[in-house]
Amino acid sequence: MSKELTLRDRMKQYETVTKHWLTLRTPKVIRLDMKGAASFCKGFEQPFDDLFSRCMMKTAQELCANIPGAVFAYTQSDKVSVVLNDVTEEGKTDSWCDGCVNKMVALSAGMATLAFNKAYAEEVSKLHDVELNAIYGPKQWTAQFDSRTFCLPDVWEVRN
Repeated sequence: MSKELTLRDRMKQYETVTKHWLTLRTPKVIRLDMKGAASFCKGFEQPFDDLFSRCMMKTAQELCANIPGAVFAYTQSDKVSVVLNDVTEEGKTDSWCDGCVNKMVALSAGMATLAFNKAYAEEVSKLHDVELNAIYGPKQWTAQFDSRTFCLPDVWEVRN
């Protein structure tokens, strides 16, 4: 005799097929990448733009402050990498979002997008040069980030 599933139960079952979890008690990396960075940065100082770099650093700091288990982050061009540790000082496991990939990438991409756009708007508001405002101003609140996450086998690979 089969039991009829409720709509709620069927939806949860459909959803579960696409859920993936990271291995617990291994180092994790969340790598965020600005969508269309070449277009966004058109007209900026090359090869490194100070205003853009400050915004990326503020984004990395905001991610570390808001992602439980974040140990450190670094930026390279339009990318931010955040390293996570899910083992507490007491030796217990406490993984952000229980290691659910879907949640980790969705939340981190949203956090990065908001943090960068906020930092960028603050930096642009400090500009008093008409030409610089013409370059930087129209791009306010348009940046978007995507995210991926993965495990590394050990701390040695994190150091590399």
